Amino acid sequence: MEEAVLLLSDLQLGVRSVSFNSQIAKERVATVADKVVKLTKKHRSAAKVDVLNILLLGDLIHQDYPWFADRDEVELITIDQFREVVDVALSKNLIDKVLPHFKHINIYSVPGNHGSLGNLASRRTNMDTMVAYNLQTLYRDNKKISWGITDEFYQIVVIQGKRFLLFHGDQIKSYTGGLPWYGLVNKLLRWYSTMQGAFDVAVHGHFHTINHWHIGSIAVFSNGSFFTDDLYSLRKVGYDATPMQWLFFVPDDKERPITAMYPVDFIP
Repeated sequence: MEEAVLLLSDLQLGVRSVSFNSQIAKERVATVADKVVKLTKKHRSAAKVDVLNILLLGDLIHQDYPWFADRDEVELITIDQFREVVDVALSKNLIDKVLPHFKHINIYSVPGNHGSLGNLASRRTNMDTMVAYNLQTLYRDNKKISWGITDEFYQIVVIQGKRFLLFHGDQIKSYTGGLPWYGLVNKLLRWYSTMQGAFDVAVHGHFHTINHWHIGSIAVFSNGSFFTDDLYSLRKVGYDATPMQWLFFVPDDKERPITAMYPVDFIP
């Protein structure tokens, strides 16, 4: 018996570039949903998979505040970004598509920095958290879906006996050239030594670059982005985002945290 895990982060619906806008964002989410179904059907030839875990890792909308985007890059105001994410992108184009193919779906959420209102509101006030709670309300009568939503910067969830650390990634300091890897190792080792019960797998977004590696026994999954031709990334670190999201499968044995992994792109 195995469970599927989809990482979904950095959708940033509401910003636009030469290759990205709100319609493309919604289409890319639908493509990810279709590929989750297709790849899970393929994996079922090797293991039974009844449960899908969707880990929402933040920056689901872009916001229209000036510290998040050049006004020329904003396509929709924040309230319209929120509406499109809840009513279309994550409901019709994701949850409704995958729901018939699994006996149960667990959805967990942590907030990102683009959801924050900064000094204008409480630290706990975050648009990503509001998106998750609105989705929970939308599907409140569906017994096939369970929810785990936090307004803290992280949460630890248990999947098949493995402890997963979920966080967005803006807590990580970047060093030379904007690269986060040294900062990520440093922070994860500190968290591992101080968080009760530690963790087996760490998953995050924020840096728009897909990666998988190990820090000792900790499996680390860095997620990509839906947003492409990101001028900020090109100016800041010199490279564009990786247009992919992680899908992997978690067994019920103790020997390994992951059996198979797929970097899911947006090509139909």
